[in-house]
Amino acid sequence: MYEQQTKETNTKAEILAELLSVVVLLNEQYGLVVQANEASDQSNANLVQSQQDLLDITSTLAVVQANLDEKSSDLAKALTDLANANTSITNEASEEAFESKISVVIPFACGNDETHLLYLLRSIEKEFTAQHHVVIIGQKPAINLSDDVAIIELESKTSNKELNLVHILQAAALSEIITDNFIVAPMDTYFISPVTFADIALLKTSKPKVLSLSDETALENTLRLLSDKGIENARNFTCGLPFAIEKAKFAGLFAELPELDAIPSFIESIYFNYNFRGHSAIELDHTRDNIRLNFITAAPNVEKVKELIANKKFVSVWESAKGDFSENYLNVKFAEKCSLELE
Repeated sequence: MYEQQTKETNTKAEILAELLSVVVLLNEQYGLVVQANEASDQSNANLVQSQQDLLDITSTLAVVQANLDEKSSDLAKALTDLANANTSITNEASEEAFESKISVVIPFACGNDETHLLYLLRSIEKEFTAQHHVVIIGQKPAINLSDDVAIIELESKTSNKELNLVHILQAAALSEIITDNFIVAPMDTYFISPVTFADIALLKTSKPKVLSLSDETALENTLRLLSDKGIENARNFTCGLPFAIEKAKFAGLFAELPELDAIPSFIESIYFNYNFRGHSAIELDHTRDNIRLNFITAAPNVEKVKELIANKKFVSVWESAKGDFSENYLNVKFAEKCSLELE
C-alpha cells in the first residue's frame, strides 16, 4: 500500500514537472511572440517615419524644381531680352532662302565705307563657293540692298572697335537666323579668287607668335585672360581674315570669361587660343602661301603686287594703303554689280 502511494506520488510529481515544463515553454513562446510583435510595431513605426521622410523629401524636391523652373524661365527671358536689346532685323529676309546656307556675318560700324561694303558683297557672291546668305550686323547701311541680305541693327555702346566686334558676335550667336557655324567677314578684306568654307575654317596665325598689336590695352587684356586659363605663349589669330565661329564654342567661351563683353580684347585670338589649344595652324607668309596679300602703302611696287597677288585668295587693304592705287584695284576687280544690290 505504501509502495502504491509512493508510485502515485511520483507519477503526480512527474506530471506536475511536465506541466511546469509546458508552462515554461509556453511562457518562452509567448515572450517571443511579444518580442516579435514589439519588433513589428517598431518596424511599422520606422516605415511610417520613412514614408513621412520621403514625403518631406518629395516636397523639398518639388520646391527645388519650381525654383529651377523659375530660374530657367528667367534665363530664357534674359537671353531673349539680350537678343532683342538694341537689335532689330530691318529687312524682310526670307527664312526659306536661309535654310541649308551658312551665314556670312559682316560687322558694319559707324564710319565704314559703304562703297567698300559693296565691293565686299560683290567679292563674296563671286568667289565664295559655299551656299550662303549674308547678314550685316551693326549700323544700317544707307544703300539699297535686296531682301536676301538680313540687316541686324545694333546700337554701338562704345567707340572701341574691338569691343564693338565682341558685341556684334554676341548678337550673331543669339540670332536664330544665323547658322550654328557662321563666318565673320571683316570690312576691307576681299575675296579675289574661289574660296571654300575649308579655306576659311583653316586655322591661321600672323607673326609674331606672341601677340603684339596696336591696341596695347586690348593686348594686355587678351594675354591676361588667356594666362588666367593656363594659356601662355598665345598665338596671334587676329589676322584680319574671314574666320569661322561655332555658336556652342562661343557661348562656352563667355561662360568661362564673362568679362569679355566689358573689356577690350582681341576676340579672335582668345576664341581660337582657348578652343583650339595645341592645334596646328598655318603661319601667314605672303611670300610663300596662297592665302592673302596686304596692301600696306598707298603707292606700292605695282609689278611686285602683280607677282604676289596672282595666286592669292584674299586681299586686305590697310588704312595706310587707302588711296588711288587700292581704289582703282577694287573698282576694276569688282566693277560688276551683284544680285544683292538694288538700283
